Formats: sequence, C-alpha cells, structure tokens
Amino acid sequence: MSYSRWITSDWYTFWNSSNSELPKDQQLLTLWHVTKQEDVIYKDAKLLDTNNLKEIFPEATIEDIAEVLAYINEFIADVDKEFSEDDHK
Repeated sequence: MSYSRWITSDWYTFWNSSNSELPKDQQLLTLWHVTKQEDVIYKDAKLLDTNNLKEIFPEATIEDIAEVLAYINEFIADVDKEFSEDDHK
C-alpha cells in the first residue's frame, strides 16, 4: 500500500511487507525521500519523531518531516487494524 507518491510529494512511502507470515513488529515501511531511502520495521516506526527523522533524513525540510510523520502514523494504524482483524478470525 502506498501512502505517498513522487507526483505530489518529495516522498514515496509504502507498506513494503504485508506478509501475514511475518509478525506485526516486523512489518516493513519503506520511506523514500528525494535525497535518501530508509526501510523501517513497525516496532521502530512507532518510535520515530521529528528529531530522529531529521537525523535519518538531514536534507529533508521540517515540512517534509511533518509530512512523513503523517504517513508513518497511517502505516501504524493500518498494521494495527490488519493484525487486529486477524485476531478476530
């Protein structure tokens, strides 16, 4: 699932691994900024904030960081929902 694309953003972000065989904490979010690429697993994504994102993407603007935080939160919510639904099956 894509959260952003190049056409409207400096980010291309997507849920890279929604493999149900992987545990929730190992689900993978790919963050591509125009300057750098980074893959983050779910459990680490939950720890990301403005400060550590600025360290990871030093050339990103504050606006870019705020934007990607929204995508990270969408990913976390999607993973939580997907694995919550699995628990009720």
